[in-house]
Formats: sequence, C-alpha cells, structure tokens
Amino acid sequence: QEKKRKQLLNAMALKFLDCVLKVKGKEFPCHRLVLAACSPYFRAMFLSDMEESKKREVSLEDVDPDVMGKILHYIYTSELEITEQNVQDIFSVANMFQIPSIFTVCVSFLQKRLCLSNCLAIFRLVDQGLPINLIIMYF
Repeated sequence: QEKKRKQLLNAMALKFLDCVLKVKGKEFPCHRLVLAACSPYFRAMFLSDMEESKKREVSLEDVDPDVMGKILHYIYTSELEITEQNVQDIFSVANMFQIPSIFTVCVSFLQKRLCLSNCLAIFRLVDQGLPINLIIMYF
C-alpha cells in the first residue's frame, strides 16, 4: 500500500512541475511551491516583481550543478549526502538560499569531524559571507 502511494505521488509530482532551474547548463525541473516553502530566497524571488517570478526558467550561475542537485535532493527527500570535500560548498549554498535545516546538518557534520587540520577551513566560511557569530556559536 505504501509503495503504491509513493508511486502515485511521484507520478503526480512530475505532472505539476512549473519551473526549471538552469545551473551552468544543467536543468533541474522543480515546483515553485516546494522551493518557496523551503527557502526564503526562492520565496522572495517568486513573490516579487523580479523577472524570475514570471518566467518558467530560472538561471542560477553562482552555484555548482552538483551542489544544486544535492540541495534539491535534500529539499525533496530530507536526505543529504555530505562529504569532507563538499560540505563547505553545500554550507555556502544553504546560506545563500537561507535553508537553516541544511545549515544545521552541515554544522553537525563539521562538529563531529573538528580537528586541527580542518579548523581553519571552517573559519574560511566567514569569507564566504557567513556571519562570524554563527560560526563561533557552533564551534
């Protein structure tokens, strides 16, 4: 019964896609409602008079396509594949899109692996625009 329900939901979700995020040549079909519900960044974009609020395609040039794929996977499934190689990029994009739940997952990942060799990398996040008080609060 549960499997059938998931299949129906997935089939319906594909029919109601209403925007495409274009990230450096890669396209991600999405739902504006889902993006707006999870991210104040997208909410503001879609509710404003910005060009993106009227177009089906939204270009995001400041994001790596692989990171965007991981962020979208998390938004739709609450599952996030974090590694030591991608955590800083995911952290930065979560900050850009203002998605605190991803921020929390990244902080937890970093806290568990905090050591002398990576502590400077954590403080480099401040250079990416993250508020220093948040960095200090968690570390």
